Amino acid sequence: SPSIVARIPGPHDPARAAADARLRRLRQLLTRHGTVDIVTASKANEIEQTLHAFLAHKVLWFKERRLRNPFLRPGVQAFLRELFMSGNPAFQLHALKIDGAIIAVAGVGRSLKRSYLMFV
Repeated sequence: SPSIVARIPGPHDPARAAADARLRRLRQLLTRHGTVDIVTASKANEIEQTLHAFLAHKVLWFKERRLRNPFLRPGVQAFLRELFMSGNPAFQLHALKIDGAIIAVAGVGRSLKRSYLMFV
């Protein structure tokens, strides 16, 4: 799937205020279901747990659509583990959790000026 390039507004940018308001509203909606946390996986066990949740979701997603799962090809999962466990701050895994359960995962690539959503 193609990457999405998002412009990160500066601290005094009106777009930043609007984005912050949307995030606050989303968090309020999600708190109806439990305690909401957004976690950046940084330790090996967090990265492993987050990747496991992502890959488990993809198994179901592709199966429901009767599509071949590209994440099951040889080397793909090892590549993702190596990428996110490398310690390179340009590549991060983010997990959205409700009551400690991961409900969504985002893989993000960063450069000096941009963030790239690589997968959700």
